[in-house]
Amino acid sequence: MLVPWEAAAESVKNDTGHTGPALKQAQHWFKKDALLTGLALKQAQKWRQLRADDLSEAHRAFIHRSIKHRRVRQMQAAAAVLSLTIVVGLGVLGWREKEYLILRWSVWQNVLPDKTERIYAQMPRQEFRECSRCPRMVVVPAGEFMIGSPETEKDREKNEGPQHKVTIAKPFAVSKFEVAFDEWDACAAFAGCRPASDNGWGRGNQPVIDVSWDDARAYTNWLSKLTGKPYQLLTEAEWEYAARAGSATAYSWGDDIGKGNANCNGCGSKWDNQQTAPVGSFAANAFGLHDMHGNVWEWVEDCYAPYGAKPTCKSHVIRGGSWGYVPRFLRSAVRQGITDFRSAIIGFRVARALQVPNDFIQRSDSPYRSIQQPLQQNEISQIPQKNQTTRESSRIKVISATLGLNCGAPEGNVTEKVVEMCDGQEMCSLPGASMNDPDPAPGCWKAFAVEWQCSGKSGARENSVPAVPNETHILTLSCR
Repeated sequence: MLVPWEAAAESVKNDTGHTGPALKQAQHWFKKDALLTGLALKQAQKWRQLRADDLSEAHRAFIHRSIKHRRVRQMQAAAAVLSLTIVVGLGVLGWREKEYLILRWSVWQNVLPDKTERIYAQMPRQEFRECSRCPRMVVVPAGEFMIGSPETEKDREKNEGPQHKVTIAKPFAVSKFEVAFDEWDACAAFAGCRPASDNGWGRGNQPVIDVSWDDARAYTNWLSKLTGKPYQLLTEAEWEYAARAGSATAYSWGDDIGKGNANCNGCGSKWDNQQTAPVGSFAANAFGLHDMHGNVWEWVEDCYAPYGAKPTCKSHVIRGGSWGYVPRFLRSAVRQGITDFRSAIIGFRVARALQVPNDFIQRSDSPYRSIQQPLQQNEISQIPQKNQTTRESSRIKVISATLGLNCGAPEGNVTEKVVEMCDGQEMCSLPGASMNDPDPAPGCWKAFAVEWQCSGKSGARENSVPAVPNETHILTLSCR
């Protein structure tokens, strides 16, 4: 007796009209040790269930071997899938591990040593970045200011008063720009932050949006853990101090919004009332910070409450206005309290505490109203600035000099010798050399210009640091 699969195969074999898959299947049945698969095996299993008595022992054994073979094939397929999953998974993990190691390496290269940090704390507008995907930070000097707005300010809200004096006792660092997607996505890639939507506007150097206050805090916690340094959101007072940058007007540039100064609904930019602008699209304020007005509202650390009242933490403060708000909401004193939610109009920036010299004092007669006492001579040393390049060299060093300002020479003449260092070795001394000497001695370092002030006159040069008459200061040099 021919069982169904044998009969089908015999029919195909004897019918010369069959070609293609049917003929190949028939040829398969007549191969030595051929086994049933697919539909034929299902038919054989059904035949065994319904007409087992009609099957010979050889047929039952044949079906059994076919079923066993199918199970082996299924197990092999499952093992292959599992192996592929493991390989892909290890590849992904390997890529992430590689990326993380690269990030960690950049931290090791760029994080500020304690001595460098104490020096930078004395250099307002000094910039640093502690890893390749970390925010670029700017040193903000200590000082005092009046928080809130005067009653005479146009569009003033009640919660902006009463005005009161706030002292920022120590210098601190603030991110030069709002935290961008490039920085946020680094945190998200290593499970420190949740993924955030870009609303279809792009990532990269666009300010991160779709983040809550808790999300922003998660980022600062991740950044602190990555670098070993104290990053956090700005307090409300720190934010307004940084936004004003010494001004007492409605905006850091004056009392009128002007045109092209920010991104808002009525600021005169190409992004107005449409979307965020790439960070740094507008001029920096006097502290070197961009986009403190407009673009996105910025979360700060504080819970919201009227000035002088005890906060209940039912909401947190946002500052700065955004691309979708009219100019009056961009004023330095404007403060809004909102519950913790995510929106395309809200982002944030970060702050970082800085170590200061032990003899740090606040002065009221300096150009920034807060210049620290000079470092002791044994504290002045070269600072390795990894990954910073100039046209001449990949190193930037530090020297000390005594400045005697001649009001007729705003560049500031050095009245005592300038000791110039390269890799820890004294290269040359230049008694009486000018800070802007265009042709320093061979092998020496050329100084950047310095800020000057005397007899009520003041000025500045690019890459400047504060200079007070007859005081020792740190000057940054580029290798020649």
